[in-house]
Amino acid sequence: MPTKYGVNETFNTVQGEGILVGLPATFIRLQGCTVGCPWCDTKYTWKAGGIVIDARDLVASLDLLPHVVITGGEPTLYDLDELIVMLRYVGQAKWGHDFRVQIETSGQNDFRGEISPDYVTWSPKKNLDYDAKSGIKQVVTEVKWVVDDELTIDDVKNRMREVNRIARRHPACVLMPEGCPPSQEHVDKTWEWLMDTPTWRFSDRLQWRIGVK
Repeated sequence: MPTKYGVNETFNTVQGEGILVGLPATFIRLQGCTVGCPWCDTKYTWKAGGIVIDARDLVASLDLLPHVVITGGEPTLYDLDELIVMLRYVGQAKWGHDFRVQIETSGQNDFRGEISPDYVTWSPKKNLDYDAKSGIKQVVTEVKWVVDDELTIDDVKNRMREVNRIARRHPACVLMPEGCPPSQEHVDKTWEWLMDTPTWRFSDRLQWRIGVK
């Protein structure tokens, strides 16, 4: 039986956050999340909603750009193998070797399938002790931290030191002030940390700034 996915929405836009900010991308927002971050901007994905659809029909409904972001909610609630395979089959036929699949995850679960995406964004959450399953940490490409009142620079340093010991590639550390727009306090806090550790990166929320999804 084909794997069924709960899909909240799909749309073409630009990647608004992280190292790939500004890159045109097709977003697939899956339904469901059990982490419950208080400042989450997609709380509408937490409970029932959207549609249930298999990978073939889902991908057939998309006007694929060369970069696809599977997000949520929490995409690791699903076995993503069939979706990634179908995306690559259609996407590589259209865009060749330029085609890539990115996953954005809280790190709450390991991947349920066997196939790794091309790009893995892990956003550590206070509710999960800023930790992730080992399978996520091994393949992570960037670690995207939301700088809020609770996060400390030691939280970031300690977790990045641990991740760099086990990751297959050296992941980027990205700091993103909380809020749309972010408060000046969170911006100042982020700036102070960047001056302390200038190998880290700042991330805006471009989607909010230019008024797109």
